[in-house]
Amino acid sequence: MADPTPAPGGDLGPILEEFRKLRREVADLKTATGTQRAQAVKRLPFQDFQVGQASPIGLAAGWNTYATVSLVVPEDRTRLQVLGIGTAAVLDQTSGGLTTSYGRILIDGVPSRDFPASKDAGATLVNNVVTATSAAVINVAGKTSIAVAFQLQPLNPAAFPSHPQNFAQLAVIGSFTIA
Repeated sequence: MADPTPAPGGDLGPILEEFRKLRREVADLKTATGTQRAQAVKRLPFQDFQVGQASPIGLAAGWNTYATVSLVVPEDRTRLQVLGIGTAAVLDQTSGGLTTSYGRILIDGVPSRDFPASKDAGATLVNNVVTATSAAVINVAGKTSIAVAFQLQPLNPAAFPSHPQNFAQLAVIGSFTIA
């Protein structure tokens, strides 16, 4: 004769045991192994920050690069989010503030819009102050580096000869990720 004591969980016993087994398996899958941790760390963004600068400078005709940096692409990274900020100050030494200059950022050879200089008028010599920014998202697969440059262009190059207080500076922040 069969045991009259009902099975644990009644007729649901086998189903409850299956749920317990699945719960253990899910808990095991949620527990990171060394390999899973390494993969998670590998996917973290790689940050880079570079500064380029030049002083004293004088402006020449056309668009010329006065500060540049190169971001080295880490192995296994395929995407770069980059921000370039350039600033410059150049004295207008001959026109008394009647001319101006412009700045722009090049990221991987692609120019930003042109940013006009502002003036700190009221002085004997008028300082032209330029601030330019540009940001981009770039596919860097197969590339070894990305160049970022800060360029200036004067309307009248003769007004901006080299002077000890003239400078150009470029700050670049890059975040390399796996797309």
